[in-house]
Amino acid sequence: MLFAITSLLGVTNLGIPGATIKYVAEFKDDKNRLYQAVSTSFVISIILGIVTAVALFITADIITGIFNMPSLTPLLKLFLLTIPFSYMVESVIATLTGLREMKLVSFLNVTSKSLNFGLVLIPIILGYGIKGAVIGIIIATIIYAFIALFFFSNFIFHLTFSKFRETAKKLLHFGIQTVISGIVSIMLYRIDVLMIGYFMTSTEVGIYSVAIGIARMIWIIPQSINTVSYPTFSYYWGKGEHDVVNKLFNKGLKYSACMLAPIGLG
Repeated sequence: MLFAITSLLGVTNLGIPGATIKYVAEFKDDKNRLYQAVSTSFVISIILGIVTAVALFITADIITGIFNMPSLTPLLKLFLLTIPFSYMVESVIATLTGLREMKLVSFLNVTSKSLNFGLVLIPIILGYGIKGAVIGIIIATIIYAFIALFFFSNFIFHLTFSKFRETAKKLLHFGIQTVISGIVSIMLYRIDVLMIGYFMTSTEVGIYSVAIGIARMIWIIPQSINTVSYPTFSYYWGKGEHDVVNKLFNKGLKYSACMLAPIGLG
């Protein structure tokens, strides 16, 4: 159920994080347009987070019914409190990524994982069970959101609603395209499991899923390179320096091949 909700959240954000990275990187040298992109992303993310949380709250009974877990309805409703904060943080992280503040992004990611681990583990150890763990997740998410906002304020000094509608159209137009692309990618990545599930038993599906999960760990390398290179590509593409983009792409491809070839051949 949690996997399904997490996948849904990747769609309901309408690709705003990815669009934010692109336009923040492109407008890095133009403060006015940079503030417009960041402000619009921030506001849209909060609105989408609230709307998503309310929609899931209303349909919580249906969702838990589908997964035959009606007893988890109160916990699900409690968990939904994290969504607006999570969407807000996504906008902040996307902005910092677009500005190529990768050390700070890494620090915030480690902080998030540490807070979640500590504030989930402690209630479980103290015997509060799954309810305590959910409350721990909520507290960790809220604390992390304020930490992210603190660092965010050091780079973005003020929010503006200038050209909000125009900027929102740009973000949503690009973001929705990335969402559609992401949905197609998920279908392609999961089609093998679905086919095995159709022709074979659940036991064989479980064995295959574990094996393919380990094999897909090598995706960490190209995904890491993509995370770092995406804002750089956007920056130079926005300036019209396509030759630089091509050179960076070739370098990234070579580095990926050099690191992945020994793993694949081994």
